[in-house]
Amino acid sequence: GMGIFGIYGLFVLPLNQEMGIDVASLNLGLALMMVLMGVIGPILGPILDKTSIRSVMMVGAGLAWFGFWALSTANNALMLVIFYSLMVIGLGLYGPLTSNTLLVKNYQADRARALAIAAIGISISSMVMPPLVAYMIDLQDWRFAMAAVGFICGLCVLAALWLLVPAG
Repeated sequence: GMGIFGIYGLFVLPLNQEMGIDVASLNLGLALMMVLMGVIGPILGPILDKTSIRSVMMVGAGLAWFGFWALSTANNALMLVIFYSLMVIGLGLYGPLTSNTLLVKNYQADRARALAIAAIGISISSMVMPPLVAYMIDLQDWRFAMAAVGFICGLCVLAALWLLVPAG
């Protein structure tokens, strides 16, 4: 999830050049991400209490994956906003609130330590994603990089959920 924040800026200039959307408007996308995450929280909390966290996270991974792919096909600002919103909702479903809930539910006796360890340092995606995405944009274009990010992230998240997160 956090690696996505690190790559956002890499897409601003290519989108500005191809679609003619000014940089200030494109940068509003980060604010939209934070607002949508804030809106998702109160809705998501009760859902996480009643259903399988793995199921919620898998739906989120699938929605984020689709959102990334759809973004790579966008050809106007409205499509960018719609597909970006879908991607952000997907990220929210497997993001910080869901991850923290997963830790608290599975490490009840030592939940404070589990949350502290999870919060230490930089995530692997935050280290790997920016240079990888910059390389993909240079190699091909922003559309290829966007679709590839969606595929790689979706595959990694779904595999991790299937292998590491309890089904209940």
